[in-house]
Amino acid sequence: MEGLAGGVAFIGSPQGRDQLYLAELAMRANLGVNIGPNPSEQQIMEAVNKVHERLDYYSANSKRIYEKQRIGAEKKLEKLVDSLIREGKTVTYEEERQKMWNLTQCYLFSLLYVAVLLSPLFLALYLVTKTIKLILKAPSQPQKPKTS
Repeated sequence: MEGLAGGVAFIGSPQGRDQLYLAELAMRANLGVNIGPNPSEQQIMEAVNKVHERLDYYSANSKRIYEKQRIGAEKKLEKLVDSLIREGKTVTYEEERQKMWNLTQCYLFSLLYVAVLLSPLFLALYLVTKTIKLILKAPSQPQKPKTS
């Protein structure tokens, strides 16, 4: 919509999905030119030249489409929202309810909290057991070298 409001001429190179449809609509409304998904340098240059030659025409069409879409947009949106509400296709946002955690979030937070609190204890126990094992494995008295 910003491009339309500014009277921008379009050079379309749609790559797929809804872009193909939107590029077709833009071309039918004479908003610019379409060069396809994989244009060559020559095609791009030709498109730029064509748009440049008819810039006033494309720009005027962009502004015209924007004005047409803008007029009554608020009423159209209100009607759409009202129809969605009547059909029960809306989701309400309850701020107070959103501040509360669900049960899974509570469990995960509790587990992480306990893990963070207990990790220094487990690290200390690990280091103590390793130290004790090293002490127990060390020979109590130095061995004398064997002489033959």
